[in-house]
Amino acid sequence: MIRTFHPIGQGAFYTEEFGAFSVVYDCGTDSKKSFLKAEIENVFEKGQIIDAVFISHLHEDHVNGLKYLMEFCRVQRLFLPLLTEQEKIHLIISNYVNGDPDPFTEELINYSANHNNEKKPERLRNAKVVFVKPLRDNNNDMDVNNDDNSDTFLLDSSSNQTSSILSGTRLYSSRVPHWVYVPFNLESQERAIKLDVLLKNNNITPSDVETFKSLWADKATRKKIKELYGRIEGDLNTNSLVLYSGPENGNRSASYPPYSLLAFFLSRFGLNGINDFPKGGCLYLGDYDAHGQGSWSKLNSHYSSYWPCIGIVQIPHHGSRHNYNPELNSNRCLFSVISAGYSNRHRHPHASVLRDIVVKGGIPIIVNEHSGSRAAFVTEFY
Repeated sequence: MIRTFHPIGQGAFYTEEFGAFSVVYDCGTDSKKSFLKAEIENVFEKGQIIDAVFISHLHEDHVNGLKYLMEFCRVQRLFLPLLTEQEKIHLIISNYVNGDPDPFTEELINYSANHNNEKKPERLRNAKVVFVKPLRDNNNDMDVNNDDNSDTFLLDSSSNQTSSILSGTRLYSSRVPHWVYVPFNLESQERAIKLDVLLKNNNITPSDVETFKSLWADKATRKKIKELYGRIEGDLNTNSLVLYSGPENGNRSASYPPYSLLAFFLSRFGLNGINDFPKGGCLYLGDYDAHGQGSWSKLNSHYSSYWPCIGIVQIPHHGSRHNYNPELNSNRCLFSVISAGYSNRHRHPHASVLRDIVVKGGIPIIVNEHSGSRAAFVTEFY
C-alpha cells in the first residue's frame, strides 16, 4: 500500500492506494486551490473510482476541494461527522471569521446537521453518504434514525444502505484482508461554550444560521464577532473525525519512509531489519483537540488496542500547540507528519511541537505546498 501526504499547503489531502482500492482523508486547503486541483489530477485518473472519502470536519481548509474531487472522480462512499444544529452555527461562524466561505461547504454543513436527503448537495447524489455519530462527554452517541448499530461495516457491499454509524465501528474491505478503518468522532464543546458565553455577554445570540448572517451583515457586529472569536485559545473545532487505518490486529507490518529520508532514518535509529521499522498503521487526526485532558483520555482509550500498530501520526491542526499532546509521540521512531503552508499566517507548526517530537525520538515531516515535500510511505505486512 502507498500512503501519501500531499503538498497542498495549509490544508489536508491524504491518500491510500492498495491497487484496486483507494481511500482519501480530507480534501481542502487554505492556500491556493490550484495546488489541490493539480494534486488531485496528479494522483487520480479522470473518472477513477475512490472507494471511501473521510472528511474530518467542515472547515474550508479540510473540505473546499471535495467538490472538485467528486467532479473529477467517482466517489463510492463519503463519511462525514454528524452535527447538531448548534455545531452547525459554530462552523458557519468559524468559516465566516476565517475567510470567504464556499457555498458548497455551507451546503455540506446544512446537510450534516439535518441528516435529510432533501438537503443533500447535488454533487453528492451519486455517493453513499454515511454520518459518523459523535461521542459526547457523557459517552452517549447522538440518537439518529435508520442506524445500523453493528460494530462492523463492509465498505464494498452495494447492499449496505446504512446512513449513520457509531464511533468505533470497524470498516473493512474484502479487497484488503486484515486491514481496518476505525473512525472516532468526539464532540468537544469546551471552546464552543466559551464562545457562546462571550457572544451572549455582548448581546449577540444567533439562534440559527440566518440570524447569524443578519448579524454578520452589520459592520460593527461583524468586527465584534471577530474580536470575540480571537479570544478563544486555539481554533473552534467542535468535531474532528479521527481515523485509524492499519492492521486489524497484531503489529506485523512496517512503514518505509520517503527515499530521501531512508539513509538518515537507518543511521539515526540503527535499525537492523523490517521488524525495527515503524508499524504500518496510521492515525489521521484532522484538527482534533488532543491537548485537552478529557479529549486526549477518550482518544487514547478508544484506540488502546491499536497504538502498538501505529507507525505514522498526522499531527493535528497543522502542528498547533493548542491541539498537540506529547503523548502522541510515545512510540519510538514514530513518523509525525505535519501539513502546513510554507508561509502560513498562523506560523504553524509551533516550535514547541517540533521540539517535543524530536526530543521523544520521533521524526517530524513537514509537508507544505512545494512538490518536493510530498511524503509517500510504503506499507507492507511481513
